[in-house]
Amino acid sequence: MVIPITDVRKGGSNQSTWIHEKLVLKFAAWLSPEFVILFLYLSHYILINLLLICLVLEAIDR
Repeated sequence: MVIPITDVRKGGSNQSTWIHEKLVLKFAAWLSPEFVILFLYLSHYILINLLLICLVLEAIDR
């Protein structure tokens, strides 16, 4: 199975280049290493807070 990783549309008023959603973070990391650090920090923060919320909700149910 071949999955197209890019889609380039030339001509007219709808010119665009698209990249597969699974490659967006890799491409952003290549453009800016600082972005990766920020992304990892924020995703870690979000995951920790979700875990805490789940633990609190579990404790309330007991």
